[in-house]
Amino acid sequence: MRNANTILSLGILLALLPFLGLPGAWKNLLLVAFGFIFCLIALSLYRRELGYPKQKETGQNEDSKPFVENLDAGLPEEKNFSKISHDKSAKV
Repeated sequence: MRNANTILSLGILLALLPFLGLPGAWKNLLLVAFGFIFCLIALSLYRRELGYPKQKETGQNEDSKPFVENLDAGLPEEKNFSKISHDKSAKV
């Protein structure tokens, strides 16, 4: 929605630019600036449509999560190594 509002605002400014009474050099500078902003918006919309993931502030993607091993998951009760009972008669 933010891109749509920006495009609408820039379009209105471009339509009014010839009638603002600005010097020619200013008009040319504003036309180049508006064109550059349109290109940036088009690039961001293109990237969003392709499905590029947004990067977090840390610079990591959502896929790069730390690995955590869970021994309790998916093992039957007799093979669950986290619940091994120690034999008290055996001395080490």
